[in-house]
Amino acid sequence: MRKTREITFFIVGSIGVFILILTWFYPFSIFGINKTYKIKPDPIVVDQYAMDLQTLKEAIGNDVKEGLSTSINYTVERTQSILLLFEKEWLLSKDPIKLKKSDSREFIVCC
Repeated sequence: MRKTREITFFIVGSIGVFILILTWFYPFSIFGINKTYKIKPDPIVVDQYAMDLQTLKEAIGNDVKEGLSTSINYTVERTQSILLLFEKEWLLSKDPIKLKKSDSREFIVCC
């Protein structure tokens, strides 16, 4: 009787430890309790990214101004439409951000 109780506790404890380890390494797994992932961005990289994004916006703005009198430039039109992908808060923020599983769909689907 005592031997079966020890075996039961060992098996249940092993399963519990396995689930805890699994949720630590894979927070979005099926066993995840707190399904968030914390991103701590590097401020230098964020500053450089913001400067590059601003340069891209200025270049697109210049191309749009020049292209008003000429025919439609499909490259400029497409670049303007995907520019919204690059202006997400999690890309431009210097503060740590917690991402949920529902936020991860935003990476894949635009707008």
